[in-house]
Amino acid sequence: AGGIAGVSEAATGNVTVKNCFSVCNVRSQKNAGGITGNSRCQDGNSAIEFCYNAGIINSDENAGGISGYISCVDGSGRVTIQQCYMSESGAQTGVVKASADERLYSDEIVKLSETEMSETANYPDFNFEDIWKIDTAGVYKYPVLRGTVIETIEPAEENSL
Repeated sequence: AGGIAGVSEAATGNVTVKNCFSVCNVRSQKNAGGITGNSRCQDGNSAIEFCYNAGIINSDENAGGISGYISCVDGSGRVTIQQCYMSESGAQTGVVKASADERLYSDEIVKLSETEMSETANYPDFNFEDIWKIDTAGVYKYPVLRGTVIETIEPAEENSL
């Protein structure tokens, strides 16, 4: 289970999860991730780039703030995770690797506090000119994609019959 996708798999070709964020809490028995539950490859390449997770991730087996589990089966493909960030309270680790296989690459997934997650300086690789924005005057203080509208939703009034 993942905040964006349960599985990102590249048997052949390329699969890229890019410029996305998740704020949902994810709970699964196995392979729970803030962005993907499982990223895997065979002869293709699977990548997660320029993403963040602010949700809480729990799993009995393999929980990661970005990906619950990354793996490659026989083949020439590669899994990469780059320029990703997560809430320090989201999970113990950013990603769980199947092995020390060099085809499984993850640069450091930066853990940020709630306050740090609302500051553009803490996302040095994000493009805040064209892709991302932080609306410091709005309700939601973390980065969102430009064009995203975040509104407060008031609870419906209870009606009695």
